[in-house]
Amino acid sequence: MREQIQSFLTPPTFPEDENKTRTARLAHAVILSAMAFIIWLLIGILLGGKVYRPTILIDIILLIFCFFLWVMLKRGWVRFASAGILSISGMFLTIALASLGTIRAPSASIYLVIVIASGLMFDKKGLVFATALCSLAIMGLILAENSGMLPPPDYTVNITQWITFTGLLFLGSCLILFATQATRQALKKAEQVIRLKEQTEKALLESRQELQASEERIRQLVDSAPYSILGFNEDGTINFANIEVSNLLGYTNEELVGKNVDELVPARFRKSHAAQRATFSERPFIRQHATGSSQLLAQHKNGAEIPVDIKLSSYRFENSLQIIAFMQDISDRKKAEDLLRKSETLFRLLFETMIQGVVFQSPNGEIISANPAAEKHLGLTLDQMQGRTSMDPRWRTVHEDGSDFPGNEHPAMVALRTGQEVKNVTMGVFNPQKNEYRWLNVHAVPQFLENETSPYQVYATFDDMTDRKTTEEALKTSETRYRLLAENISDVIWIFDINEGYTRYISPSVVGLRGFTPEEVMKQSLADILSPASLEYVKTQLIAQTQLSEEADRGSYTVELEQSHKNGSYIWTEVTGKIRVNESNGHLEIFGVSRDITERKIAEEKLRESEERFRQLIISAPDAVFMVDDEGKITFVNKEATNLLGYTFDEFIGMDVENLIPPSLRDGHIINRTKYMRDPHMRLMGAQMNLMAVHKN
Repeated sequence: MREQIQSFLTPPTFPEDENKTRTARLAHAVILSAMAFIIWLLIGILLGGKVYRPTILIDIILLIFCFFLWVMLKRGWVRFASAGILSISGMFLTIALASLGTIRAPSASIYLVIVIASGLMFDKKGLVFATALCSLAIMGLILAENSGMLPPPDYTVNITQWITFTGLLFLGSCLILFATQATRQALKKAEQVIRLKEQTEKALLESRQELQASEERIRQLVDSAPYSILGFNEDGTINFANIEVSNLLGYTNEELVGKNVDELVPARFRKSHAAQRATFSERPFIRQHATGSSQLLAQHKNGAEIPVDIKLSSYRFENSLQIIAFMQDISDRKKAEDLLRKSETLFRLLFETMIQGVVFQSPNGEIISANPAAEKHLGLTLDQMQGRTSMDPRWRTVHEDGSDFPGNEHPAMVALRTGQEVKNVTMGVFNPQKNEYRWLNVHAVPQFLENETSPYQVYATFDDMTDRKTTEEALKTSETRYRLLAENISDVIWIFDINEGYTRYISPSVVGLRGFTPEEVMKQSLADILSPASLEYVKTQLIAQTQLSEEADRGSYTVELEQSHKNGSYIWTEVTGKIRVNESNGHLEIFGVSRDITERKIAEEKLRESEERFRQLIISAPDAVFMVDDEGKITFVNKEATNLLGYTFDEFIGMDVENLIPPSLRDGHIINRTKYMRDPHMRLMGAQMNLMAVHKN
């Protein structure tokens, strides 16, 4: 029962429409007050002793109609219910006063209540309309009473009048209470709106200050970027250059701006450069220059030619293609590459001229490559060997005791199957050119791709030991040393005795690398040779390697170490070495090769630093960035823009930029944007103005 009463007394709410909710609350209060007032009047009439049946009938009909309007109000018919209660109240009030015979009855005060309620429900229009209708009704009753058209009134005073006035006071109090509450709520909401506006204006001011600071940081970052950044238009005219371009090419910024970019390359390349630039302008895309075998040169103001690495990007501005070039001086890198090519040439020459035979085989054992020494030792040309596997019976291989040597036991096949290096296997192979068996000492090494556990190929090296079998033991140490030196020859060759802690042999080229003579180096300890960090690293590696058993494969290694120079500095070297046992004294020795990589390390470090700065510049930018075409369509935004305004990336693309402008400013913005597109230039927007953008919400 309590729930039903509470539901009857609770006004309907409409969360999506605040005005409708307010009107519904007032209409609900008026209907309930009217129902209570009617019941109160009926009680007063009955207690007064004089029962006017027409009046009672009118009150009952009005009570029923009020209940009907309450039902309509609960179903959402707010304006209908509001207009209905006001209209019916006025109509039935007029009929009731006419039946009483006089306008001077207390019930006439209800006209004032109707006018007040109309103003609260329908604002100014309702107030004016209700005032006019009530005034006409009162005028009609006065004329009717004066002309004798109404029944004679009864002026006796009894409890009915007291009850009527009390009901009127109650009804008026309800309306005043509701108006007071509505006014307080409106004031509270206005305070919230003002507070929110103040917070928004403060946030916008802070954002504008942060944006200005960020723009200054970006300008400084571009000017201080390690890359030379150059901007030019479709015909090659330079319109922007940062400080690094001046440092690289020797021109001042004033000399560069307005100059044609073709003039920055050597004269012999300018014609082809102009053609390539035109081709790029026809089909622009982000591309990298000088990353392959071709070399791109820039010309210094003094005429010197500088090898550069260039990355091109582009954007369109007012239907004009704008090209951005990021240049980097790669002189040091080119030197390092030249040294690498020379080294590769030396290794290729070594591969083709070395006495040892070398054969490369695929994962299934097929021969894919071999050097001339292998052709000589095996009596076959490379064409004859290619495609042949170790399982081919034409090899006619045998052990030292003359027994058959099955193909699946050949060192290369064992290395492929086990993934382990196979050393010093003696086997006899029939040489068809000499029509005799030749004895070979074979060493097979599997090779792996990064993060792979199965070999992708194997290479086998072998010596023809037919003429040396009788002296094999005496020559074994010499042969091992020769083979390792032949495999690792580069710049400085050395042998280090781990047990004694000194260099047993070093080639004379150490003078060019470290400034010390071989005799001086052979007196130095590891602490004299290496920097503290490199010394600690080598000690750790030596402990790990020396803990392996003699039979275990200690393997070869390549590391980068800092070695001391006679002038007191340290130089970076690439060291390739392998630990072997000296069979004459049982000592562990490192056979190694050292190469100067100082310039390469410097070039790599500079490249890493510049790449990191550029990456952080893009990723860490705290500013919302927009790109808009000449039609006002958004073509690009960054992540911060989506965070700032609430739209997704896909929602932004193709959107009219005016959608982000407050509606009252959009027409003016279109005019200003069109004017700017006719004369584009870099400028700060909205100086000394509060710029605002519209969030998605």
